[in-house]
Amino acid sequence: MVRQGLIAIALAALVSGFSTQVRAPQSSGPLPEISGHVPLPPETEFSVAIELEKTRFSRGEQILVWLVTELGSGERRAIPAALLYKQRIIFTRPDGTTRVDSKPMPIDGWELPGAYGSRYPHTLKGETPQFGRWSVVYEMGSHRSDPANFTVEAR
Repeated sequence: MVRQGLIAIALAALVSGFSTQVRAPQSSGPLPEISGHVPLPPETEFSVAIELEKTRFSRGEQILVWLVTELGSGERRAIPAALLYKQRIIFTRPDGTTRVDSKPMPIDGWELPGAYGSRYPHTLKGETPQFGRWSVVYEMGSHRSDPANFTVEAR
């Protein structure tokens, strides 16, 4: 019986020593990069907004809004190209229906205009605006402006 107890203690010590050897080594430094894993860069800080030069338009007047992108304070990284090509202007008409315009990028040799902030005009084309209060929102990726409101009047 004593012999079985000694064997059990010896086996326990052996297993304990073996598990210490198999355990992953502890490191106080940074973890090594895993092959094939590319860390995502931090998101560029920027905001989008709609600016109106006026809030009242007559029915025959061209409706113009300004689409504004602005980098965050101290931000030096450009707005990613993938976001520059995902811009939408959403107009909500007085009757509650919506119109969504995409903002095409100019093809003038400058591949990514607006990457460091911009202010572009956008006009409501292709429809006779309804009388009443309109709302417009500018989106770029997951960034969304506060709504800007204007009124179309008969005058």
